[in-house]
Amino acid sequence: MKKKPTKKERSERARLEAENSPIVRQLRELYERGMAELAERRRLDPDAR
Repeated sequence: MKKKPTKKERSERARLEAENSPIVRQLRELYERGMAELAERRRLDPDAR
């Protein structure tokens, strides 16, 4: 008989599944692209917001 997962194991599995969901990946890519754009803008103009 399999042992029942602990609360910690369940929350860890849920976190891993959420990190790999398509919408979360998409948001992460958008964020990284936006931050890269911002860094480039600041490189060209240090006063850019």
